[in-house]
Amino acid sequence: MEGGPQDEYFVRVDALRDRPATPPPAAPPAPRGPSLGAVLAVVVGAIVSTVAIVSWVLGSATGPVAAPPAPPAAGVTADADVSTSREPDPARDGYGVWARNDDGTAVRWNPCEPIAWVFNPADAPPGVRVDLDRAFGEIAVATGLRFRFAGETDELPRRERSPYQPERYGEDAWAPVLVAWTRPGDTDVPLSSTDRGVSVPVAVGDGSRDVFVSGQVVFNPDRPLVAGFGDRRSSWGATILHELGHAVGLDHVDDPTQLMYTYPGDGPAMLGPGDRRGLAELGRGGCVDVPAPVDVEVTYVDDFGR
Repeated sequence: MEGGPQDEYFVRVDALRDRPATPPPAAPPAPRGPSLGAVLAVVVGAIVSTVAIVSWVLGSATGPVAAPPAPPAAGVTADADVSTSREPDPARDGYGVWARNDDGTAVRWNPCEPIAWVFNPADAPPGVRVDLDRAFGEIAVATGLRFRFAGETDELPRRERSPYQPERYGEDAWAPVLVAWTRPGDTDVPLSSTDRGVSVPVAVGDGSRDVFVSGQVVFNPDRPLVAGFGDRRSSWGATILHELGHAVGLDHVDDPTQLMYTYPGDGPAMLGPGDRRGLAELGRGGCVDVPAPVDVEVTYVDDFGR
């Protein structure tokens, strides 16, 4: 976020066919409040930058689990004008998503499991953890997704960060979303000196049906922003909300009234109606089949025919 179009990257992973998928839960867990915590890429070896989606080929995926859709989260109303009967239009609906599956559904996280995230406090501005908790909470309310803070880490952002790190995070899980403040010269992540932050979500699948499993959200500590949720142009809160929107699957829009506008803009650091419609789509629906974690090689690419 900042220079605008810099914030557009997509990655798909095509690798390791015929890997078994993790058994889906019999039913979604009982809803609970967000734990307050809180990016697209392709494998057979490839990723794109700022928002990467990793698509991993599953030779025997069983598809999404049949489960009743979750009710809209508090403060979010269902929009009858955005339905599966038609393709949402960013110009009309005020939002866009990074990618859609062959059946038209948005690539999203599994709503039946909490999304784990870790925080590297090195170089982070004072008091920003409070802003992170609030931003994750707002995304949780708008989507119905749950986030679980998995602790602090010394892991540094890197361009080819593996979405599976058993030696650090355990063998039975994909790597949690990494949130960090790192100066552009200290990392090879596609973060320039003019950027406020970049978001790199990672999805796995076969290209016809993908699901987000990991990612990283990286901020530039050299940008002169202030803590809190003041004006969009000057606050860390607005930047964090914008990048977390990418992390759960939202694309940029050309509407300056939305927080997912390509440029920071001016005004309150709050989600717009289009942002909320998009987040509601990304969070609703039944459980999503998630493949078992496995080592994959990630490489950045520039063009996915979008």
